[in-house]
Amino acid sequence: MSQKYPETRESNIVAIAGELEKFRENDPMFNGLLIGTLVKLHAVETSNLIEQAFKAKKVDSFMLGDWEDVQLALGLITREEVEAIRLSAQQKRESLLSFPTGQTKKVVKGFGSTPSPNKKKSRKSSGKRKKS
Repeated sequence: MSQKYPETRESNIVAIAGELEKFRENDPMFNGLLIGTLVKLHAVETSNLIEQAFKAKKVDSFMLGDWEDVQLALGLITREEVEAIRLSAQQKRESLLSFPTGQTKKVVKGFGSTPSPNKKKSRKSSGKRKKS
């Protein structure tokens, strides 16, 4: 509608942003549709509200992607910046999963462990005696 009637762009953005302000109560998919429309309208002025909805995890990112994808679509950041943000996030996740320097995983022996080659297996008697 705003493309055919550019004079309605501002009032459309206000109406859509008004609905998005209820993002905490809205269905995440509905929020995603609202944000998608704001992106199509290139409504950069609503980016703070959009970011709040993403931070609150109230946006279904199936159609739009994540907050970085929306920023890219709005022209707020470049593709290189998106890649740097994602690389940094991946490195943080990996560092949380790794062991501190000099520390190794402790191997716990127990059920399902394989016997060490130096130990002899004990033979249990089957209850039968050998005949002499």
